[in-house]
Amino acid sequence: MTEYTSIEVLDPNGEGGTPGGKEILYQCHRCGKIIPSVPEDNIGCDCDNIFIDVDYGRLCVQDWTQFSVLRIVS
Repeated sequence: MTEYTSIEVLDPNGEGGTPGGKEILYQCHRCGKIIPSVPEDNIGCDCDNIFIDVDYGRLCVQDWTQFSVLRIVS
């Protein structure tokens, strides 16, 4: 089991676009769901505010004010 020391909140609209990667998670503030930024299959939060389409490499967010990017720091 991996032990994590902290979670950082990142700017979702930083230079180069929305961050993604193995250590990056997306959180929906509407429903509270946290999803990986690089899932194996299409995935979305429970309220459909966030959806990741892996076939097209696309991130869809309906309300960016209800969206956070988190980075796990070990």
